[in-house]
Amino acid sequence: MWTASAHIITAVIGSGVLSLGWAIAQLGWVAGPAVMLLFSLVTYYTSSLLADCYRSGDPCTGKRNYTYMDAVNANLSTSSPPSFVPPSHHVSAFQVRSRSIS
Repeated sequence: MWTASAHIITAVIGSGVLSLGWAIAQLGWVAGPAVMLLFSLVTYYTSSLLADCYRSGDPCTGKRNYTYMDAVNANLSTSSPPSFVPPSHHVSAFQVRSRSIS
């Protein structure tokens, strides 16, 4: 879990930290903080999805998924389809499938 947290922090902070001040200055005082709030909500959502994938079944006593393939097999190999799938999942799944085909 610490490794995943370190990768998330590196991905979020590493690439955009140098241009963040300029981007906020270009957006202004109203839109800049609004966009930062939006990005923080997206980051919170994705981190909660990642945390939910750590254990399958029960959140407290379920089986731990130590590798990415364990998490994929535990979460995607169910017999009943999910009732709601956010659009972000479809885009991500399409990107993974298109890269694995080529």
